[in-house]
Amino acid sequence: MKRSAKLLTALLAILPAAPVTTADIWGELEREAGELDSAAERSVEASTKKPTEFELYKKRQQEEFAAYRKIFEEELDNYKKAIKKRWPDPEVSSQKVWVSYTQDYAVKRAVDFESNTLTISAQGVQANQKAAVKKFEDQIRQVLTTTVSGAFETDQFASAVEARIKREGVKAKTSKVPNSSIFGLSSADKKKAELLEKRVKELASKLELKRSQDGKAVTASVDISKVLKSKKASRPNAGAVAMPARAEAYADRIVAESQRRDLETSLVLAVIQTESAFNPMARSGVPAYGLMQIVPKTAGLDATEYVYGKQTLLAPSALYNPDQNIELGAAYLWILNNRYLKKIEDPLSRYYCVIAAYNTGAGNVAKAFTGKRNVNQAAKIINKMSPEQVYNHLIKNLPYEETQNYLKKVVRRAEGYKKASQT
Repeated sequence: MKRSAKLLTALLAILPAAPVTTADIWGELEREAGELDSAAERSVEASTKKPTEFELYKKRQQEEFAAYRKIFEEELDNYKKAIKKRWPDPEVSSQKVWVSYTQDYAVKRAVDFESNTLTISAQGVQANQKAAVKKFEDQIRQVLTTTVSGAFETDQFASAVEARIKREGVKAKTSKVPNSSIFGLSSADKKKAELLEKRVKELASKLELKRSQDGKAVTASVDISKVLKSKKASRPNAGAVAMPARAEAYADRIVAESQRRDLETSLVLAVIQTESAFNPMARSGVPAYGLMQIVPKTAGLDATEYVYGKQTLLAPSALYNPDQNIELGAAYLWILNNRYLKKIEDPLSRYYCVIAAYNTGAGNVAKAFTGKRNVNQAAKIINKMSPEQVYNHLIKNLPYEETQNYLKKVVRRAEGYKKASQT
């Protein structure tokens, strides 16, 4: 998506890349938003609506987001300070890693959704005691059975941001976070609950508790990939859709929104995997949230205007709601395909450009072809090229190596989902 959030890291980095700072990312966001605002203002001036009314509206919108951003940054700083009282390195959640703490911060749990690894660190326990093993077993069970709503409610940082947004009167849409399982595992069904408990016991029996270097904590890591087996899920009117088991909780919505926006389900799955590795609690420092890493100020405003009929600033709870996140992410893919990049004639060429634009914005896609951010001018050049030429040109000329690698990953993964669904 306008995924400037992901400018912070490079996926599949092959060559050294120039360092990208948070200031660079914010500059990119402000420039993109400014260009859209200027275009909108020119459109308004040509209409019957008074420019002054529009300018006041844009000013209010910018002030709301400035307040939102200030709250995010201040509460993140407060959160890290609280963690640092217990842990020298204040680890927080990212796009692919969900980090949670007990209320007193004595236990840290980090799930890497790409490597399927759960790492638990606990203070105040002895590595050679049975009680320690039992404590870690309980933590494994708790993590694997956590719901999205449970994760949100116990997320000290997200809760603080949400509370301040409401308290300070920032006009941001909130939402009820659903009680769906983060990993697609359910303890409601008796047979499934028994199987899950068996797997928890197996993981606990293989624990190797290790004392941290500073001697203050005991740590253990477990591979949860066997618990999260892939499956082929059958969906009405959609055939068989192969997807990871942890995506099963979102399968109906993924298929429904893909069909609704005339998108290939394989594309939506590939975008989610690349953006968050199916981590519904994904978060980046821009900020961007959730499965499809929606940035509230950019793609969030475009998508809400299309879906709700009005540009709406979204609070964390709205984007930690997987259904809403997928709905808005799919809507933004539609906007890129049918509005911003609609003048690209060949569907496959446009497909490649849409993927790149989801990560870095349509302006940067245009820049890869013309050196400027004018999409219409870029479309004229793109329309003279074959899809293969367009793809290769993007890989070589997109402004950021991170986006080049993003395009490679999404295309490869989408093809993988297609093939898996056909077998």
